[in-house]
Amino acid sequence: MACYTEMDIKRINSEYEPKPDLKIARYISYKKLELMLSSNTLFFCNAFNFEDKYEGEIPSSFFEGWSKESEENYRQFNILKNKVYVPYVSCWTPYQPGNKKMWEEYAGEDRNKDGVCIVMTVRQLVICAAARGGRVYQIHYLNEDGNLGTEDIPFYIPNDEERKQFDLPHVMRVFHALKKHKFEKENEIRAIIYNREKEPGLEVPFKFNLFIESIILNPLATAEQSDAIKQLAEKYFVSTLVKSESSL
Repeated sequence: MACYTEMDIKRINSEYEPKPDLKIARYISYKKLELMLSSNTLFFCNAFNFEDKYEGEIPSSFFEGWSKESEENYRQFNILKNKVYVPYVSCWTPYQPGNKKMWEEYAGEDRNKDGVCIVMTVRQLVICAAARGGRVYQIHYLNEDGNLGTEDIPFYIPNDEERKQFDLPHVMRVFHALKKHKFEKENEIRAIIYNREKEPGLEVPFKFNLFIESIILNPLATAEQSDAIKQLAEKYFVSTLVKSESSL
């Protein structure tokens, strides 16, 4: 079992910090865009509701050098911790024009390509998550054998004000900052908020017109679908943010 100095913790956490000016994107349906605009919130999903059963799993290499008893005790502690402090996440990816895979998979529902790509910077996501004591992580991907390799797990250490306001622990390891190797092409940026209440998700205050830089129309959408997005943007006074990928 390793011992960590303050310098070790800072070094490990820095490896998971995305660059503040990095442009990040989220591909969403018309319905989700309308909800964001009408509620001025960003939805954080309960990570335990994800389809990937390995979300938050502790890689076996984390326990290298541990006794069997210590490993079992830590695993039981982690199970109890997850029952008290539920991770809620908002998933983003570095913005890349012409990302056909993301358009096809996420910018619509039931093959209805009526969605958009919203773009902002990591800095804005950090501000949003921090309002609830959250942090933003560059997801790291396990090796093909499911292990960490030479990497380590980041630490979540809320400050005194955050612990008091949100009833948070002093320290946790962020296993939800890791994903299986097969998801590596997603290059995910993830905001994580811990909450003691178990809900399907959290709606976090989000100043859309201040945080979002662009609402990019789906190049696969029909003219009618694109017009519907433009009308929605006009209704909520964000029409100047609407763009096509060809104009960027």
